[in-house]
Amino acid sequence: LRSLDQQAVFLVYSADSAQNGRAEEALAAANPPKEFWLVPGSTHGTIQQVTSEDYTARMLAFFDEHLLHR
Repeated sequence: LRSLDQQAVFLVYSADSAQNGRAEEALAAANPPKEFWLVPGSTHGTIQQVTSEDYTARMLAFFDEHLLHR
């Protein structure tokens, strides 16, 4: 992730996939702007279903702020 110099990184992890410590490693390795979102109650394949509207709103807001308004 460090090689993505000046690229916006939005990390979304399910509770089960964040338990191995790689989520924290990825967040630490990413350059700003970056955002981390841990989705409780989800598994790797169910994040969007668990969060549905919130997932879409967060993604659009993050990329709107960090990509459209550079």
